[in-house]
Amino acid sequence: MTPRERVRVAMALGKPDVVPVQCQMATGHILLNTGIDPVAEATDSVAFAESLLQMRDQYDFDGILIHKPGREPGWLDGCRRQECAEGWEFVAPEGGVVRVQREEDPVLIPAPGFQWPDVETIDPADPFGEHFPGIYRRWHHFKGTHGFHRVEDIPESWYGCINYLADKTKGRISLHGETRAPFDHVLNLLGTENMMVALFTHPEKIHALFAWATQSSITWAVAQIRRGCDAIKVSSPWVGAGFISREHYREFVVPYERALADAVRAEGGFIYTHTCGRIGDRLEDMMATNTNGLECLDPPPLGDVEIEDAVERTRGRVFIKGNVDSVHTLLHKDRDGVANDVRRVVNAAAPGGGFICSTACSIAPHVPPDNVKTMVEVARGYAG
Repeated sequence: MTPRERVRVAMALGKPDVVPVQCQMATGHILLNTGIDPVAEATDSVAFAESLLQMRDQYDFDGILIHKPGREPGWLDGCRRQECAEGWEFVAPEGGVVRVQREEDPVLIPAPGFQWPDVETIDPADPFGEHFPGIYRRWHHFKGTHGFHRVEDIPESWYGCINYLADKTKGRISLHGETRAPFDHVLNLLGTENMMVALFTHPEKIHALFAWATQSSITWAVAQIRRGCDAIKVSSPWVGAGFISREHYREFVVPYERALADAVRAEGGFIYTHTCGRIGDRLEDMMATNTNGLECLDPPPLGDVEIEDAVERTRGRVFIKGNVDSVHTLLHKDRDGVANDVRRVVNAAAPGGGFICSTACSIAPHVPPDNVKTMVEVARGYAG
């Protein structure tokens, strides 16, 4: 089997020739292990794509996750560049600062006095409105929060990374796109505190915003499938037990992520849900979204999911992508410790098929590359 075939068989709940391995990597891990210039990685689609390709080749992963849209040309033009302790800052005329870091994701530092939109005044038909001028709108696009509601409205530059990787990999490697979940879109527009309070104080308004955000999620997800991605990862990090209840999950997450999943599946693509932290109480609710797979399944102490329990509850319904601990296993243990932990996960999850070996969440910046290679070696060596 080719790596792409291997991943597709697993996503279809089958048993490929060997256990496929594919991990998301923290931007810091990519930068530390490729030598790609951080500013180029943040502003140029080819540099971004090359950084992902180099890491795939280094670890022999079966797939590549393209976790952000291709870079919009010149999105930091007009900003004053200055060096800082963490890397470089790009100061926009309106005062906001994008800090491009050497060992972490870029971050946005709002100008003094910047206010997130208020849930009482934000327009559900146009949440961006006048709230996000200049660098703030461009930052949202960089992170994948947008208001495009038709595939034909997606800027061609957003496909830059997909196009490059499709050409370089020639159909041998599984390419996965990503879209923010509807919940994540709205949270990024309102701000975390405003969003969480509004679930209680303005539920009808939040539902209206989620309807808008669902169309945004569907549009970019469908566009990536049509451009050649095999699967879409739904970035839904804020809906675990540490943030919202199961009741709120069923009300504010399930119907909107189900609409997203149905749209991707109608295009012939696979879709899987990435939720961090404690999700052990809501695996059945997550599967009710009609997703094809679950990712993270963070084990204790990062989360509360034991792989044996997750396999039993999800068997035959969704594929599992996880759940090797990137911090306590890959970062802190030696080769033997890594091998033992990975072997336990693979032995529990691989026998029934529908399994992709992966870190529970992203590979942390300072994880030793040899530990990642050990994970791949152990997974591929599973004899079944």
